[in-house]
Formats: sequence, structure tokens, C-alpha cells
Amino acid sequence: PEERGDVQQRVCNDPICCPSRGSIYTGTYQHNHRTLDNTVTNGCDGPNWDVNIAPNSLGKRLQDLGYRTGMYGKYSNNYRGDKVPVGWDDWLGLVGNSQYYNYTLNRNGVAEKHGLDYKKDYLPSLILDAGIKVHDDQN
Repeated sequence: PEERGDVQQRVCNDPICCPSRGSIYTGTYQHNHRTLDNTVTNGCDGPNWDVNIAPNSLGKRLQDLGYRTGMYGKYSNNYRGDKVPVGWDDWLGLVGNSQYYNYTLNRNGVAEKHGLDYKKDYLPSLILDAGIKVHDDQN
């Protein structure tokens, strides 16, 4: 239809998931945030993210300015679910890599296991519902 919006210019700084996410979270290039690939050894989550990504993330910057922040969904391929990264007031992080069923979420520091029930467990719906709830709570 005529009403659609087209993006004429787009850039992906890196075709690999974790380096690209590091750039999305921080607004910096891969050589600055030091996430080289999807392994913990080369910067995907783990100690590198604790030092170079989390404290420099958009969430942390907005939080420092007084905004309420939230992250819902996949944080990184190797997110262990052992903590809520700095900078997020509301957190719903997928533990591990992408799955729609039979996964664990970290909901504000508490592990939450999900199974195979479409109505209760389908991950994209849970993420959408969490975002809508925050929006509705703000209005």
C-alpha cells in the first residue's frame, strides 16, 4: 500500500550476532566494544560484556538520565541468566540462544522455566506482552 514506510539507507556493522548486538547496545563499532564473534572467549557476554557493553549500553545511559529502562528478549547468544545486566530497571532475558519453546527466562533476577504450551510459553508473545504491559503501566 501507499501508506508504508521505506528505509532507504541501512547499515549492519557486522553480520555476526554478538558483535552486531554489542554495537546496537553501545552505539560503537566492534573494535571499540571488543566483541569479535559469538564465543565467550572472544567477547560474547561474559567478562567482556560486563566491562565493555553493559556499563556503556543505551539502557545504562538512559537510566543515568532518569529514564525507566527495560529489555525483553534475547540479550546475547551466551547470556547465562545469572544476573540482570547494569542499566535495566525491568528485565526479561532469554537464557542461552534463540528458542520459542522449552526455554528459561530471567525475569528481574528470577529464573522462569517455560514449556510447550502455545498460550503460555510462545516466546515472541511473552516478549510482546511484557513490552505492552510496561507501556500501559506508564500511561
